[in-house]
Amino acid sequence: MNYDLGGTIIREEEQDKTETKCDKILKIKETGSFPINVTEKSGALQNFAKKLIEDFKKESGGLEGTYTIEKINLFGGASNYYGGKVEPDYGNDYKPWKQSKDYENNKNTTFTGNKTKNNQLALKRAENVLEGLKKLLLDEGPKLGVIYDPKMEPKLTSGTIFTNNLVDKKGSGLNPGQIVSIDTEICFIKKEDPEKNPEKEPEKNPEKEPEKNPEKEPEKEPEKNPEKEPENDVGNANGETESGEQGDESNNYVGKILKYNFGTASKVTVQIDPLIVPDAFFINYGSQNKWSGFIGQKYSDRHFYSKGVDFKTKRMVIDIMPKFAKKQLEKFAKNETDLSAFMEKIPRNFMGEIYKLNKDYNLVARINDEIKEYNFKIGANDIVPQNSETVNEKIINISKGNNIYGRMKQIYGEYEMKEKKFTFTLNREEGENDITIIAFAPLSKTEFTINAKCEGEENLPV
Repeated sequence: MNYDLGGTIIREEEQDKTETKCDKILKIKETGSFPINVTEKSGALQNFAKKLIEDFKKESGGLEGTYTIEKINLFGGASNYYGGKVEPDYGNDYKPWKQSKDYENNKNTTFTGNKTKNNQLALKRAENVLEGLKKLLLDEGPKLGVIYDPKMEPKLTSGTIFTNNLVDKKGSGLNPGQIVSIDTEICFIKKEDPEKNPEKEPEKNPEKEPEKNPEKEPEKEPEKNPEKEPENDVGNANGETESGEQGDESNNYVGKILKYNFGTASKVTVQIDPLIVPDAFFINYGSQNKWSGFIGQKYSDRHFYSKGVDFKTKRMVIDIMPKFAKKQLEKFAKNETDLSAFMEKIPRNFMGEIYKLNKDYNLVARINDEIKEYNFKIGANDIVPQNSETVNEKIINISKGNNIYGRMKQIYGEYEMKEKKFTFTLNREEGENDITIIAFAPLSKTEFTINAKCEGEENLPV
């Protein structure tokens, strides 16, 4: 069992029709970090579920039919410390302990911790994630056409993961041990095409068409009156997740544009939080313009240069990869399959990509083209950390050795980025009502939350 942290493995396989009624089976695998007491309302599980849904939407390709979850396997992990050092079942590379690169350096360690209790906690972590996912699947699954049978019996396993004899700690350069990995199989059955079933044609009786009186249709128009849409007031933004596309040069890297009404408050304070991958935000209201710079996480334990990253990006970042690997990377640069296989486990360098996009693909110029109508302009220092070249040089000159990916992530953490969340205040202007928020998303499909707090006598509900 080799669980690749955060590496989404999705494949679509044709099935033998003599063995199953499925037209296709979608296989989705995902891994995330979770506290032991995770519930369906926790942010970690909500984001995990959203990622699974994104994977499903991508792989289903919008095909109409029935999707039934036929198998769910979960693995719960724990750090290798509980009342002392606990003997691992898996290395930090998620390979079986005696096959992992960590074993040789630690095989003579005396393990005094409570392994039984530790693995029980790991199993409990998987059980809690399963319970939370069940509730989310039962609520959200039908909206996607996905059927989840609560009587299905998922398979749960657990184990201790080597984390250098310590409890998980951010910035340690190690993969986390407190994880849950899920492996699912979804059976797809095509929707029957009514045009191929002549027996159903008589239902389309042309004699009944006069019932659709065109003279009465205009009566429905008042439903589109924007005056009846108070939910568009910015004050009603209360942590909802907004999703959009990944931008590119052709659309000035815009991932999403939101329009809000200011409402009746005298002042509105808004907070925007990209969930993981860095985005940048421009906000306009009347004479007030706000710019966030690129905000988000410096790196993620779930994002690698695997098949979810386009070929152009993989080739672009070769210049800021360790020089000991550059010769091989350049060798594979002409073949997407070979390059993807070589880079699959390398963690994404988000701010290094922003640096290269600005240097090679006019990122600042494209953003300025988008916001010039608001008489606002940014410079390179408004999007690229000032120490980018220094950090990139460290990555290029990193030495060979153990835990190379962990050491790369540690260097990524040195980028001098802005705060992860962007908070700004807009003051009411007489005669102005429209608020525009532009999300620039050059790295991935944009996903962020918005919270707003209004102030004033006629404060809107928040």
